[in-house]
Formats: sequence, C-alpha cells, structure tokens
Amino acid sequence: MIKTDLIDKYNNLRTLAIGSSLNLDIDYPAQSPINEDAFNTYVVSASVVLREELSDDLNFFKSLNLYSPSGVMRVIRDLRTAHAHSDDESAISFYRSWVGQPPNWETSTAALTDQINNFLETLTKIARKVYESDGGVEAWSESASISVPVIFDAVCADLNFGIFPDIVRSAKIRDIDARYKRLNANTAEKKSIITDYCVQELLSESPVLPVPYEELLDRENLIGKPAAPQLLDLAYTIARNHPALSGEQFINKVIGSWRQIKPPSPAAQMARLLRP
Repeated sequence: MIKTDLIDKYNNLRTLAIGSSLNLDIDYPAQSPINEDAFNTYVVSASVVLREELSDDLNFFKSLNLYSPSGVMRVIRDLRTAHAHSDDESAISFYRSWVGQPPNWETSTAALTDQINNFLETLTKIARKVYESDGGVEAWSESASISVPVIFDAVCADLNFGIFPDIVRSAKIRDIDARYKRLNANTAEKKSIITDYCVQELLSESPVLPVPYEELLDRENLIGKPAAPQLLDLAYTIARNHPALSGEQFINKVIGSWRQIKPPSPAAQMARLLRP
C-alpha cells in the first residue's frame, strides 16, 4: 500500500513553507486479486502525481542540487508509455519484463509501490531540508509563485470563475504547461506568458493581449467580479480585430468600448425598478 503518512508529512511541510499543499492521492488498486486494468490505472495515477503534480517542486529541488531524477520516474514513464503506445518497442519490452511472463499483477504492483514509497520518503527528507535551511522557505515560495497551478488559480479568482472539478483543473493545467514548454521561452517571461495562456484557456480565445489582463480589470475595478470575463471577452475581440493597437491605445479602446456596452450594476438595476 502507498504510505499516505509520507504524503501527509510532505504536504504539511509544504504548507508550512509556502502555504499550500498538492493533491498527491495515488489510486492504489482496491480490488483483489489485481488484474491488468487495475495495474494500468495505478500506473497512470502514479504518473499524474509524480511526473505532473510534483514537477514544479522537483524542478525547484533539482535547482538546489538536492534532487536528481530517480529510477521510479523512468519506471513509471516506460510503463505508462507501453500502455498508451503500442508501437514503442522499447517501452513494451520493459513493461513485459516488469510484469513477468505470464504477468503477475500482484507482484508487479507491489514492486512499483515499494519504489513509490521510497521516492516519497526521499521527497519528504528533501522538503524538510529546504524548510530548515537559511532562505529555503523564501526560495521555495518564489519558485512556487510562478508555477502553472498557482498562476491558474490566481487567474480563476481574478476572473471570478468557480472551482473546477479536479480532473478538469488538472487537464487545463497540463495543457497550459505543455504549451509553455513547447514555447521554450526565457524564464524571466514565464509568469506573464503563463498568465496569458491561463486567460486564453479559460476564455477559449486565441489572440494575445498586448497588455496584462489585470490592468484592464483594475481600471474598471473588476478583479474578482462577475463582469470580469465579459470585459476580457471584449478585450480579446478588440485584440483580434485591431492587432496594431498596443499599450494605452489598446487600453483606451477597450475601456471606451466597455463603458458603452457594460451591463448596469445591481444597484442601478434596482434603482431603475424602483423609479416611479
């Protein structure tokens, strides 16, 4: 079984250090005996947690020379690749050697679980070392502030979006993260690029705004307000139709157009209803 106490310890340290935890729940097979489908589902769940949910933390620890990619990462990668891609002969060969011929799903699951638990134990030790080191908490907080999940959640709050189901939120974050990695941009631009990708993902728009979206919302005091997505819908339309506009020219165009079409406030609507 997965040692959930190790997950709890890691999340407790992370919360103490930077004020947030991660969803590190790995779906261990509930049925017995374990079959092929249950094993493959377990592999996918472990891959999402170790290779996606923890990726930003691991990259941060790697930058401090406290972590180097472990064997369990390669094991999970190859097992998942073999399951998803029938033409990857190397991964398929590894999968077959891992599960045995004929397959023993109980043994292969136990072997993978041992590696995951060892990884979690190492991870918890690294987190404690960072937490107790001089400047470790500050450095971790700074690193986390430009992670895709943190930026995504901040943009959701700014645009007054509700809470997404975990599976939907994870899918959107994966898409944004993959898009950013394909860009291979300068690290200094990471936050602004990911922020705009988050807005585009949430509003399903393709043009790039020539100014930070927060500046537009702030001008009309709409950060966190229900009308925020409507203003940005307008901003993306203007960006698409007037690509030459930038800076204050773009802002003035958006704000001017918004003030002509914006919905009345609840107070104004009530006053209108009460008017004799």
